Amino acid sequence: MIKIYKEEEIQKIIDNVSELYDKVYKDSSTEKGHLKNRINNSLKLKRNTIILTEEQDGQIIGVLFGFDFKKENWWAEQIIDILPEGINWFENSFELNELFVDNDFQDRKVGHDLLSYLSNTRFDYVLLSVKKSNEKAIHLYNKFGYESIQKGDFYFKNITVPFKIMCKNNKSNYLEERNTWN
Repeated sequence: MIKIYKEEEIQKIIDNVSELYDKVYKDSSTEKGHLKNRINNSLKLKRNTIILTEEQDGQIIGVLFGFDFKKENWWAEQIIDILPEGINWFENSFELNELFVDNDFQDRKVGHDLLSYLSNTRFDYVLLSVKKSNEKAIHLYNKFGYESIQKGDFYFKNITVPFKIMCKNNKSNYLEERNTWN
């Protein structure tokens, strides 16, 4: 069952979400509690933070975390130069920060369900970054209509791993605007 948590409700689940993130990314260089710090920072900055969870028997098995895409966000500052012109990216857009699933529940459509829920929200655009090497995630995003908004690889400052910056347009005039992306 998918649950949505906003603002003050997030504090009820933040420790469980953080523990799952640490479990899923235990082999990465990310320090323990990293996601909890990012979530708390987004709450402090009043970014309209949202966490969607997939839960089974009272256990969180998948998480989608993000917030309003705003010019002052760290990630937005990183990608602003590659955003296609002619679109007001900072009005009614969502910055998908994390999508992760408990390793014991991989390949059970948990990520699919979370993205499906997000697709039916009020946001005109959903933007995200994904490591270029994460072909499984890229395939999932493509199935939901996400497209790369830049040609070639994207490198964040001080990071040597290539990423893809992707976007899904939920607006009804998508086909007209798509031509401005290339």
